[in-house]
Amino acid sequence: MALTSAVANAAAAAAAAGAGKKAAQVQLQAELNTDDEWNKFLTRDGLLVVDVYSEWCGPCIGMVGNLKKLKVELGGDNLHLAVAKSDTIECLKRFRKRSEPTWMFIAAGQLLNVVFGADAPRLARTIEQELKNEELAKKGERERPKRAPHELTPPEQEVADAQEKLQRERKEREVAAVEAARLARREARAKRLETHFADVCPALVMPHAQKHLRKISDALEPHGVIVADKCPTLLGKDGARILAVEEPELGNEATTAAIAERPSLALLLKKLPDKEGDVIELCRRALCGDGIETEDGAPPKKVPAEELRADSVPGVYVPADRHQRAAVLDLLFPKMIASLIEPPTPAEPPHIAMMFGAWQRCAVLNVAANLKTRMLRYGFYADDNVQEPRLLCKNIDQYELRPEKD
Repeated sequence: MALTSAVANAAAAAAAAGAGKKAAQVQLQAELNTDDEWNKFLTRDGLLVVDVYSEWCGPCIGMVGNLKKLKVELGGDNLHLAVAKSDTIECLKRFRKRSEPTWMFIAAGQLLNVVFGADAPRLARTIEQELKNEELAKKGERERPKRAPHELTPPEQEVADAQEKLQRERKEREVAAVEAARLARREARAKRLETHFADVCPALVMPHAQKHLRKISDALEPHGVIVADKCPTLLGKDGARILAVEEPELGNEATTAAIAERPSLALLLKKLPDKEGDVIELCRRALCGDGIETEDGAPPKKVPAEELRADSVPGVYVPADRHQRAAVLDLLFPKMIASLIEPPTPAEPPHIAMMFGAWQRCAVLNVAANLKTRMLRYGFYADDNVQEPRLLCKNIDQYELRPEKD
C-alpha cells in the first residue's frame, strides 16, 4: 500500500514537472492562429520575432532551440517569440502557400524587418541588432520604421517588383506566341485556299439589304466581277462572332443581332477571265469605294456599302484581304470548300509545363501514368530555368544511369 502511494506521488510529481515544462514552452513561443490572437500579441512591449508559416508545411522546428537560447541569453523579457499561421491571419496573407521559413521582426506595432530562410547565424545577428535598435528607440535615440505589418519591406518590394516584371514579361511572351501561331494558321489557310479560289471573293449581304442585290451586281459589272453564286444563310451567334473577329464593325450589338437572328445572303463573287487585277481589290473598289479618286471639288459617288447601310448596320461586307477571304469562305461556303480542301487546322489548346524536384520522379510519374492521354512528354533538366532549359535526359531510365542524381 505504501509502495503504491509512493509510486502515485512520483507519477504526480513527474506529471506536474512535465506540465510546468509545457507551460514554459507555451510562454516561450506563443501560437497565433486568429486575427484576435495576432492583434493581441502585437501589443506586447519589446521585440517580437514571429515565425510565419503555412499550414501545409508547418513552422520551422529546427530553429526553435536557437531562438530559445537567444531569448535566455540576449532578449529576456524584451524578446517575445511566436509562431503564426498565415492561412488564418489576414495580415499575413502575402505569406500564404509558401514553404520558405519566414521571420518577422515587430516592435510597437511596426514592422522592422523580414528575414527569409533557415540561416541560423543570420537570424541570430538580426535578432541581436534589432534588440539593440529597440533599446535605442525606447531611449529616444533611434526612430522606428513607420511600417504596418501588412506592408512590404523595401527588400520585399524589390522582390515583388521583380516577380511582377517576370510575370508581365512571361504573359507578353505567351500572348505573342499565341498571336504568332494564329497568324501562321491564317497564312497557311490563305495559301491553301488560293490554289483553288484565287479569282473568287465571298461577300455577305445583310438581312435588310437583300432586296438590293441588283444594285450590288450592277456595281460589280464595270469592274469585271460577277455574282457566280448566292445562298441564303443563317449564321447564328457563332457565325456572327467569327465575322466580328474578322471585321470589328460587324461586332456592334445591332449588327450581331441581325446576323445571328435573321438570314443573310452569302455571295460568291468571281472575276471574269479577261479581267486583270486582284479580285478582292476589285470587289472592294466596286462595293466599298476603296482606292477611288475623285476630281477636285466633285462629290464622291456613293457606293453600295454606304447606300445600303441602315444606321449602325452595314449593308454588305467584303473581306479586306486574303486572310479574311479564307476565313469567310470557310464560314459561308463550307461544303464547297470541303469538297476540294481539307478543313482548317484547329488551334492547339494551351499547354501547361509543370516542374518538380527530380527526387520526386517516382511519385510524379506514378500519378502521370493515369494521365497518359494528357501528358505530351516529360524530361529531366539541369535546373528550373524555363528561358534557357538544359535537357539532361528524356526518360527515367536514362536518368537512373547518371552518376549524379537526386
